[in-house]
Amino acid sequence: METPTRRHMLAGLIASAVMPCPAFAKPTPVRLGGTGAALGGLELLKDSFGTQFPETPIEILPSLGSGGGIRALSEQAIDVAFSARPLKDKEAALGLSAQIYAKTPLALIANRDVPINSLSKNDLVKLYDGTVTTWDNGLQARVITRPPSETDVVLVKAMSPEMAAAVDTLMQRPGLLVARNDQQNVDMVENTPGSIGVATLAQIHSERRPVKILALDGVKPQATLASNADNSFIKTFSFVTRADLSKDAGTFLAFLQSKPGQEILAASGHFPVSTS
Repeated sequence: METPTRRHMLAGLIASAVMPCPAFAKPTPVRLGGTGAALGGLELLKDSFGTQFPETPIEILPSLGSGGGIRALSEQAIDVAFSARPLKDKEAALGLSAQIYAKTPLALIANRDVPINSLSKNDLVKLYDGTVTTWDNGLQARVITRPPSETDVVLVKAMSPEMAAAVDTLMQRPGLLVARNDQQNVDMVENTPGSIGVATLAQIHSERRPVKILALDGVKPQATLASNADNSFIKTFSFVTRADLSKDAGTFLAFLQSKPGQEILAASGHFPVSTS
């Protein structure tokens, strides 16, 4: 005969068996953000990292720009920022530190209907200052640019005094197409007939963008960096961290700097910079 005590024990076991268990909390993702030019490479790293460290999720935010990423990092909205420029003194004063992990050449890019494969610097000046407004086939030539303070524009102006003056003239042109971020910049070149612009080789390759990469004075972007032919046309990527870098964020950065991570970068338009 079943005793009351035993009945109570069985009822308790049954209740515990059918009672829903508390859900396991999902791990907090490591949040990355910053310059749009680095995002494609980070996505490739994230895919490979996820197969080795599935317990450490990575979240990559849409383009914040270098300054936006650094600001988000300082406000603890993200875990690691990625920048295409050095830290400013006031940013370093917040306790942030930056480490270069890759270089990439800027590439002169064009819509696929542009009827050339190479431009001279002199021709580029004429396109920017409006001396030349059409291609040889009669198609209107359009220059896509970024705001004057953006790193890409600063680097283009550094090519020569003539180029600097041409950029200043371009910025005054009515109806100028100005992209808000790196992704929109390449989108506009892809979708605007007759257009040219500037983007990093890393972004073009890592995002698999269907644009035409032009040689400049007969030199392709890869050769520019390899030979140091024009150091003013090279961009660097840095990761920026706070002193309280989390363990999971540190694991991702260690992967970025590992041999597998470096190989992923090298295959996608980045030229890794050894940190050892």
